[in-house]
Amino acid sequence: LPGISISIDYFSGWDQNIPLETHLNQYVSRETMAGHSLFGPQRADFVLSTHDLPVLDTLSQGQQKLVSYALRLAQGLHLREHTNKSPIYLIDDLPSELDQDKRSLVTEILNNLDSQVFITGIDALDLQEIHEISEHSKMFHVEHGVITERIMEKCHT
Repeated sequence: LPGISISIDYFSGWDQNIPLETHLNQYVSRETMAGHSLFGPQRADFVLSTHDLPVLDTLSQGQQKLVSYALRLAQGLHLREHTNKSPIYLIDDLPSELDQDKRSLVTEILNNLDSQVFITGIDALDLQEIHEISEHSKMFHVEHGVITERIMEKCHT
């Protein structure tokens, strides 16, 4: 996203000036009444913003999708760096919300990750362009629970 600066603010799930154990001991009755934990790492979150506004309010659906992909790809690269294991990427409806250039960019990045990638889509033509980028890719069609491999012949004109 050239020209767009995105900042990340992290919230730990409790006031970092007070130890988590103190929070848990101090609010045990309140948590019991609520029926769930009010503090802890499970409450952690991060907020993405651009120009001090949440990206959900400022970026288009396609731009939000690209930011999401960037975060997931970074997470996968981090996993590989620290565990020497590659994740499996599941990309639902990659073609939607993205123009051809952005689809190609994302596909090229996925193709260079040396990971297994599953991409779904509605229109076979959109998926065909993605399919043609990688020589090792296969395309399948699912209809009424039946999966068949779709053999795409490359058209040379």
